[in-house]
Amino acid sequence: MGRNGRINVLLHVTGNSAQVSIIDNGTGMDSETVSHIYDCFYQADTSRSTAGNGLGLTLAKRIVDLHQGTIGVSSIPGTGTAFTVRLPIGGESQPKSTLPT
Repeated sequence: MGRNGRINVLLHVTGNSAQVSIIDNGTGMDSETVSHIYDCFYQADTSRSTAGNGLGLTLAKRIVDLHQGTIGVSSIPGTGTAFTVRLPIGGESQPKSTLPT
């Protein structure tokens, strides 16, 4: 993201869910990159000066899944990217345990 980069965070709450959208006007991603963003250790941008582990979106998706929510992405190369997370609120929604019982 360049000097005029923006990130918008939006929250919308309905009766039984909360939706958070994170939208930027950065470089965007092509469909090949989008198809791998939740893969462990995947890093599309190899030009960065700092190293990463490629685990951030993998962990985010796992946490959202455990809370019975959804995460989605929409991206246009050269225009930007939007991630949308939907989580249930209220009621009997509980995280799914991954530990053996």
